[in-house]
Amino acid sequence: MSSKMCFVCLFILVLITTSDVASGQSPIVGLQIVGGPLTCSATGNLPGVGLVGVNGRISCDGGNTTLGTFVTGPLGFLSTGVLPAIPQILSSTSSCAAIVGLPVANCTLLPSTGILQAPLIMTTTIIQTALGRIIMFVPGLFQLIT
Repeated sequence: MSSKMCFVCLFILVLITTSDVASGQSPIVGLQIVGGPLTCSATGNLPGVGLVGVNGRISCDGGNTTLGTFVTGPLGFLSTGVLPAIPQILSSTSSCAAIVGLPVANCTLLPSTGILQAPLIMTTTIIQTALGRIIMFVPGLFQLIT
């Protein structure tokens, strides 16, 4: 069963990249998630003080599979760096999210159990590199999932 899933994902990736090349555009080679912030508040959203050094992950299946990771930086903003062009994110952004496990150190305003989950939103920003295009995503508002 997993080999069928791998084949389907590979097939989708080939369709995505070859359609771009056929139309004269360079292929999508990666994606990057930048934004936030994650704050020390009852919801993890503004207003609040940004949480620095919090580990999180990117998932498109409700948190069962990790497709990438991040650590919040200055002021609580998150950045994944450049991730590979993952077919799940490119084909179904509505189910993809940035996830932070609770509790978060140094923040007593957040609950001690559950996760914070923010949907990923594709932007219109595309960075052209020598190898191809990188699509930018931003996280939406965090929601508490218990």
